[in-house]
Amino acid sequence: MMKKKAIIYFDGACHLCSREINYYKKLDNLENISYVDISKEDFDHEKEGFDKQRVQQFLHVRKSNGDVVTGVDAFAHIWSVLGKFRLLRFLIDHQPSRSVAHFSYYIFSLVRPILPKKKCSTDKC
Repeated sequence: MMKKKAIIYFDGACHLCSREINYYKKLDNLENISYVDISKEDFDHEKEGFDKQRVQQFLHVRKSNGDVVTGVDAFAHIWSVLGKFRLLRFLIDHQPSRSVAHFSYYIFSLVRPILPKKKCSTDKC
């Protein structure tokens, strides 16, 4: 029986987002994560059970058990699956750094739409 993978829903048109996801792909030696580019024309937010605006605003991860986490909690789950970034995971699991992380990510989510977009559809841009 094949183990279910975590799924990262990311904006492949965002330079910064794509770079981070490409980094995670390099770290994912065990291939425990699947990657879904929400900027692709065939991405169907309704089929995935997501609000269109919210999935564009915040990083989403569907855990292997089907639960969905977003934002800072999505990053924490990615790091946990990869077995990396233990210090960052520790920091965002404890106050006050957890509150700072959530606030910072929210501010980033407001700025991200105005960041430059990729002009091509390949990962090699």
